Amino acid sequence: MSLPDWEKNGWLKAHVTSRQEIGALLGVVDRDLSDSQTRGLSADWKLNIAYNAALQAATAALAAAGYRAGRDAHHYRVIQSLQLTVAPDPNWIDQLEKFRKKRNIGGYERAGAVSDKEAKEMIHLAQQITAAVKKWLAKNHPKFMITNRPKSQLPAQPRSRGLLVRDLLACSSAKKAVDAATSQLSQNRYAGCNLVCADGHDAYVLHSGDWLRVRPLPPGIHVMTAHDVNDESDRRIGHALWWLNQRDYRNAADCALALKALCAQPGNGDPPMCLHGKNGGTVSSSIVVLRSPLSRSTYLHAQGPPDRTPYSDCSELMKELESSRK
Repeated sequence: MSLPDWEKNGWLKAHVTSRQEIGALLGVVDRDLSDSQTRGLSADWKLNIAYNAALQAATAALAAAGYRAGRDAHHYRVIQSLQLTVAPDPNWIDQLEKFRKKRNIGGYERAGAVSDKEAKEMIHLAQQITAAVKKWLAKNHPKFMITNRPKSQLPAQPRSRGLLVRDLLACSSAKKAVDAATSQLSQNRYAGCNLVCADGHDAYVLHSGDWLRVRPLPPGIHVMTAHDVNDESDRRIGHALWWLNQRDYRNAADCALALKALCAQPGNGDPPMCLHGKNGGTVSSSIVVLRSPLSRSTYLHAQGPPDRTPYSDCSELMKELESSRK
């Protein structure tokens, strides 16, 4: 059967979607994938939240195909529609259907019905389905893929996010910058964005879309584009994480050299880091090495695509920033 056949049977209704709707649905998916791994949650809740992430991912695919499920057997239809949209491994659909029934027991009938193993399996399944849906959307419905952080309800006159970043530079620590950014972003004054607040001791990323989330970053390698940090369903992020983790780093200078090489990669069979296209691409690149005191930091900047433009040493600006705080 096909999706039009399902519509004839009354299982689906024709639906005209938009980039905003798809972006909002994927925003829910990203939020739930993150929240399902929150420490201290019961296995029941972890499974429930991860299940919703998978359901919303399937809903996004169905909407992009021009349909929405009717009220009767709504979850069942959305899950089964994956075989007619993304066409993933059939075992994924069977597993998701099994977890749908398990969720009903743990959510409505009896607490403690879900094991930790089942919760982990559901989270992994949701991650697989999400990656497949995003890949399918990018290939078959690229007009629905949003390059900026998705946010369905924008303020009438959003304040410049660049001005927000300038304000945060006046903070004396990453923690204080996070507090200030959280206060500002909670007021719905800005369009969607991702912010990194870091100093020599702490690092945080703020995901500000339809929901505001603050995530501390442990020491190590992290990569982020327009969605969640370290989201390997983004091929560029997956490639960057793999490429950077293949190398040994003796010091910060080695890290900067590796980043210069990575940022200049045009692809050649791998996902490109430096983008070129008729509708836009990479216009500049910056590499910052934070040290204490701030005046010892390094700031490298290429005022153009880094595969064609050499990096200039602009570290004097870090000294000026340090002086302005005294």
